[in-house]
Amino acid sequence: MNHSLFLLTLLLLAGCHSEVQLPIQADELEQIHCREVKDDNGALGYYLESCIDGYRGEPFSGIAIWGAPDRPNYSAAQFKNGLRDGYSFSTSAPPERLLSQSAWYKNGKLHGWQLNFQYQQTQLRSRELFQDGERQELWLYDNQGRLDSFKRFDQGKVIEFISYEQGRERMKQFKRDGEKLTVWKSYFPDGSLKSFSEHLDEENLRKLKEQGYYANGRLKLDYLFDRLQRTAVQHTFWRNGQRQSEQHYGFFPSIAADGIWLSYCETNGALSKRTPFRRGAKQGEEQLFHCNGQLQVSKRFDQDKLIPQTLNYFDEQGRNYLQEEIGANGKLLHTRVYDEQGKLTYQD
Repeated sequence: MNHSLFLLTLLLLAGCHSEVQLPIQADELEQIHCREVKDDNGALGYYLESCIDGYRGEPFSGIAIWGAPDRPNYSAAQFKNGLRDGYSFSTSAPPERLLSQSAWYKNGKLHGWQLNFQYQQTQLRSRELFQDGERQELWLYDNQGRLDSFKRFDQGKVIEFISYEQGRERMKQFKRDGEKLTVWKSYFPDGSLKSFSEHLDEENLRKLKEQGYYANGRLKLDYLFDRLQRTAVQHTFWRNGQRQSEQHYGFFPSIAADGIWLSYCETNGALSKRTPFRRGAKQGEEQLFHCNGQLQVSKRFDQDKLIPQTLNYFDEQGRNYLQEEIGANGKLLHTRVYDEQGKLTYQD
């Protein structure tokens, strides 16, 4: 069946009208039952509004056609009691004569889906959902027919927005419990999720949560903000699934390291470092360990600076092979090196 004939048949048999409707040319319609509104600035002193379409003096019910199937412009729409009501469409120029737009109306207002297609193509360009003339949703597509963006509306205002990259969700803005949030996502070339983060817009894009993944699907990073305590903790993981680190943060008001930071060995998950922070600076005793649990060195800090002390370095067997004397302001004063038997081999 010819595409234009199919569209016209759809109009003739549309379910919102119980009887088959024969079409008329749209130029036979006239504006009737208009209301005059005074307009002192206009040439006529008035203008017309609230008009409806009439046919031979009566409100038109039926199908109006603009153009013809063999002409460049061709479209049609259903009317009921002088208002658009039902299905309407327009097509591209011949010989392709492809559908360029379709829409549903109720009582003269858009109601239902309105579809727009790429020029001379069958791919969607946009898809809009209306209710009593008010737009509810808008979907936009790129030249390849992939979803590019989505908007949800409430009384004309955007309440949800999603942007897409190569058809995959990239960024989403929405409201939850009265707060405006933004979610970001990234992907690996195969389309699997690489990262996810959620931010609170009202606090300068405060990050509430984040998760990152390896290409094998294992968790790489997990961040969570505690809004009640105004603290955050981040866990990272090695590619083999072993935990890598645990990091604690405070907000003063900017984010800063605060609390105990822990690092772990990739091979067996043993503790490799323990560092205390206070408001972004090392404060207290930092310990480094070998992956067999043996202490490597212990250092004491005050406001991110080494305090005067003797640093003893141990190998995996617990042998003290190095000593460093630390003076004021973290200055290295003396160094001593020992061999495997504990004999001093070098000092300055």
